[in-house]
Amino acid sequence: MYTKFDGDDEDTPKKDDEAQASGRVDNLFFKSRNVIIAGEINDKLAQRAVTHLFALAEESDDPINVFISSPGGHVESGDMVHDVIKFIRPKVRTIGSGWVASAGALIFVGAQKENRYCLPNTRFLLHQPSGGIRGQVSDLMIQAEQIRIMSERFHKLFAEATGQTQERIAEDTQRDFWLKAHEATADPAGGRAGGFDYWRGPGAVNFVAELEGRIVGTYYVKPNQNAKGNAGHVCNAGYCTSPEARGHGVAQAMLSHSLEEAKRRGFRAMQYNFVVSTNTRAIDTWTRAGFETVGRLPLAFHHPREGYVDALVMFRPL
Repeated sequence: MYTKFDGDDEDTPKKDDEAQASGRVDNLFFKSRNVIIAGEINDKLAQRAVTHLFALAEESDDPINVFISSPGGHVESGDMVHDVIKFIRPKVRTIGSGWVASAGALIFVGAQKENRYCLPNTRFLLHQPSGGIRGQVSDLMIQAEQIRIMSERFHKLFAEATGQTQERIAEDTQRDFWLKAHEATADPAGGRAGGFDYWRGPGAVNFVAELEGRIVGTYYVKPNQNAKGNAGHVCNAGYCTSPEARGHGVAQAMLSHSLEEAKRRGFRAMQYNFVVSTNTRAIDTWTRAGFETVGRLPLAFHHPREGYVDALVMFRPL
């Protein structure tokens, strides 16, 4: 029964019903342990998001899902949410939807790599920090320096979050860098464990390069095909160098060592099965070391910037 009091209007029962329905939805949403970050990232959105995260963390240690669809916004507000995701005790899963751009991407990588997901139509956007700089020349110089510092921090943060080098992040984000969902998916071989399994696969022997007591590179040599088969005399090699090794001849030294080691182990030839054609530095190095391009796989690799490009097969007798 509803009794109308002075000052009530005819819409009061409707407003009460809407308030009760909204309360039920809010209660169910809290129980679902989901947080939605949608729209421009600013201080008000960050405050709501972290308040929700802290409340859920206080309620239990069960995992929390953070759904993100944002064009980006205020960097420091994104930092706040990013840091709280790492700070609270429960595991946080970030789920991208729509588009995850700039400060939105910063929040997205707050979760551990294995806890990042995206829905099929998600797009990601990374770019350099920007700001409206105005004022006296001395103020302009200060603000420009702060943007440079922020850029370097972004390069380091996203490099650590994705496993890429800081140089690669800096190169990719010189302009707007868009990624579709499948292009942003990392470690298809099964993450860190899958990478180790591949690098140390059957028949592989591994070596490391040291510079001033630090490991700055590694390579493997293994049979290109079944070691017990008729093609076991041809080997394959893979190389990985640290960014700090650049300019010290580490890559060239590992290549020379791998050729000698392969020959010492009885292999008669070395073959690289899938050399992406845009990797011109490696192709030039291997060509100068005597490798020839003996095959081309048209449009076999989907490059995140160049689109579909060829892959090469390179071969050298030992």
